[in-house]
Amino acid sequence: MHNPYIVGGWVKGANFYGYQALLNDLLNSEEDALWVIGNRRGGKTSLLRHLEEIASSDARYVPLYWNLEGTETYKGLTEELAYAVEDASYRMGWPDIDPNSFMGKDIRTALRSLTRHAQGNGRKLLLLVDEPEALIALARRAPKSIARLRKTLQSTSGLRTVLVSTRLLLQINEITFKLLTSPFLAGFSPRIMGALTQQEAEDLVHQTHMLKQIYAAPETMDAIHKGTGDQPYLIQYLCFHLFQPDGSLRHPGEPDFIPNDIIAESFSLNWRCMSPNERKVLLLVADREPATLEEMARSSAVEWPVLYAHVYGLLRQEYLTLEGAHFRLQNAFLRIWILANRDELERTSEALVTDTATSALIHSLGSREVAALQNRLMRAQKNLHKLQEQKAVYGADVPLHILNQIEELEKEIKEVTESLERLEELTPEAREVLETVMGDRK
Repeated sequence: MHNPYIVGGWVKGANFYGYQALLNDLLNSEEDALWVIGNRRGGKTSLLRHLEEIASSDARYVPLYWNLEGTETYKGLTEELAYAVEDASYRMGWPDIDPNSFMGKDIRTALRSLTRHAQGNGRKLLLLVDEPEALIALARRAPKSIARLRKTLQSTSGLRTVLVSTRLLLQINEITFKLLTSPFLAGFSPRIMGALTQQEAEDLVHQTHMLKQIYAAPETMDAIHKGTGDQPYLIQYLCFHLFQPDGSLRHPGEPDFIPNDIIAESFSLNWRCMSPNERKVLLLVADREPATLEEMARSSAVEWPVLYAHVYGLLRQEYLTLEGAHFRLQNAFLRIWILANRDELERTSEALVTDTATSALIHSLGSREVAALQNRLMRAQKNLHKLQEQKAVYGADVPLHILNQIEELEKEIKEVTESLERLEELTPEAREVLETVMGDRK
């Protein structure tokens, strides 16, 4: 049996696992300007390519994958867009349009032309932008042009824009904030591309799309969960090395979690995109693992509100995991890398992202997550109330489907409430929601 795990290169279709909730959100959100934040080697290109494939069979959209990597001039944006249209026409039977017709045009004119073409077919243009970090250098050279591009990407009727990048893109806000009424990323609703769910991770390990699936003993699966933190690239890498010709996975040992040069390089790049305060928190957790918030506060010069916010951000970005009241590093690869480079990491002064920019992002993420949980909670409570009224009408002969729905809603309310309670210490918004929607539980 051949080794089915793919390490390096993007995947889509049957080879793509996970992120179903994120994919649904990107297609169905009421917002049309979205920013997905992922780490280096986090599967960002795979997410876009898979989203492109899904959307190609969705009657609402005309998807277009637009890779800005290597774009060095403002004019080059239009050239890359033309190449993207040509590639999509070849691969996906894209609407009949001549990509050469865009050459020499301003990028905003080209984008509006594509949007009108999609609308002429009764659809919305779904623009999937990979490597938008290239816009940082362009913003330094032509900030006003990038400001106008922002308006086109966010405000064009019939256009949905999905940016997928590392947090390095935050730099563009610091370049453009003096020229814009709002920074470049203001108006792009942030999403986090973190770890897979436990079930999604197990599907990836088992390679459930194959007729003969991979076998992993329960203790092996548990070690994979803990060792990789359910990060898709780390799962693929680890399972590639654990694979045996009989279609099973051997149990991993400590040497299997030592990062190779590629993983170490990705960790190093991610470290440079962390703010100084985030680095302090990670080093404190690495030193004291497992660590509580109180222990981190006593051992750092970071003030409580700032500490709470950054811990929340590191949780959402899957650098930390929470077990009860204790925090751990999210996976064994990261733990080994930090401990092996502990002194050098502490001396590292260059941070490509500031604490201020990071705090603004964390606040936006926290506010959005709390609002989404609040809406979900209120909707579940409303539906439960209606079902309980129906149950009362039936008396002793309540239909089974109503009882099952009540049970599911009670379970959902419990899960959402627990999520809000976990956020309560880390975001003031969560505390306010608990007090107003659920009542003060203290």
